[in-house]
Amino acid sequence: MSIEIFPKSSANTIWYNDTKTYYISSSANTIAWYSQEANPFENKVILVTGGTGFIGSSFCRKFLDMGAKKVISFSRRWNDSEKLKNKLGNDPRLRCVNGDIVDYQSLLYATKGVDYILHTAAYKAVDSAEYNSQECTRVNVIGSVNVINAAIENSVNGVFGISTDKACAPINTYGRTKALMESLFINANSLGKTMFSVARYANVAGSSGSVIHKFAESITEDMVANVTDPDMTRFYFTEHYAIEFVYSSFLDMIESEERGLVYIPKMKSTTAPELAQAITNYLWGADKDVSPKINIIGVRPGEKMHESMIDKAEVANDIGDRYVIYPPVCHWDAHQARRGEQLEPGTEYTSFNTERFDEKELQELIKAVFN
Repeated sequence: MSIEIFPKSSANTIWYNDTKTYYISSSANTIAWYSQEANPFENKVILVTGGTGFIGSSFCRKFLDMGAKKVISFSRRWNDSEKLKNKLGNDPRLRCVNGDIVDYQSLLYATKGVDYILHTAAYKAVDSAEYNSQECTRVNVIGSVNVINAAIENSVNGVFGISTDKACAPINTYGRTKALMESLFINANSLGKTMFSVARYANVAGSSGSVIHKFAESITEDMVANVTDPDMTRFYFTEHYAIEFVYSSFLDMIESEERGLVYIPKMKSTTAPELAQAITNYLWGADKDVSPKINIIGVRPGEKMHESMIDKAEVANDIGDRYVIYPPVCHWDAHQARRGEQLEPGTEYTSFNTERFDEKELQELIKAVFN
């Protein structure tokens, strides 16, 4: 299957021609297309771990919209499960199963009869993971092992995992556990017929704990933005783009039948002061010439100056609108073909050397969060 990303031409539209289905998102500033036949989720049973979370709940809606027979939200947050039901209009196809991925038996039961799994559940608090390292490991590593084993035991067709830029050349507990999760998923392809791949991406603007909300609050109250380092750079993209990227990558795994890939989006970046100024312009208007005070608080433990998506030790292929990393050792298919153009050995892809947001693009990013 081929996937392309085009500049936005109109908003919130779905239209067709003879060979392509176009989805146009006003928030994503992109168009992602999939072939009209490419909807393997129609009339299928899909389980979403962490289904009540920011990304997980969005995918519960996405799969329902794509005609799934049943969508199972697997989450330990029973109160959020009730909110999810209401949010999605009490759709009878949505089943909320309360459980923890570290409890193998409950996960094994929940995955019976499931066709596909999207694994979004994770311990994501970078700071607290440093002093809750056992809990972080329990959820991100042991929980992921349980997802793998339950999927294989119940003959699930495919499992797609959500990783993070922190897994690339990790320097903190969270990143190390997600790097292990990536390795576990890739190597799980040699254990049976179930396909496993992952998507590695960075900050979703406006997600739970996003610095954008923290900046907006402090700027509104005191016209101050607490910044760790003014030269620090970060990748960002909108929730809509994140959903479409993960969805199309999941779809690509199924349609191409290539397993064990790490999918990486092409993203733009910005600095914290630029982001704070864009939020100020949104709140007060760009014509007001108002700027927040930048309060430098210092780099936190386990924090990088620049985020990495592809490390110099990794070998990635450019397949057009995204990169993919093929497994270095492919036990299940020694002759798996490789698409796209291989990047030069030693190439790094970081928030420092990628394209930066311009002022207008940052404004669109902030609008997508608050509108």
